[in-house]
Amino acid sequence: MNYLVKLWRQMFDIRAGEHVRTWAMFWYLFSVLMAYYIVKPVSRSMFLTKFDVDKLPSLYIVIAVAGGVRLSLQQTRRQDLVTHGGRCCSP
Repeated sequence: MNYLVKLWRQMFDIRAGEHVRTWAMFWYLFSVLMAYYIVKPVSRSMFLTKFDVDKLPSLYIVIAVAGGVRLSLQQTRRQDLVTHGGRCCSP
């Protein structure tokens, strides 16, 4: 048992007081990945029931463009927060 505890501590340097935060981050990442792996096939199958397979590449392009626009807007907002010292958009 002591061997497993020692191995665990060598692999993961979790300090005192960090356990709750570490487990919260683990469960968050785990749930995001599980949602991704469950939602992705479901959304593809729902798309294919309504549209033809030939339109699937167009959907990928639309998703990529929408993601790029969202990322650009998010980056602009972050830059505004940095330049205004943490205050949102008003001097």
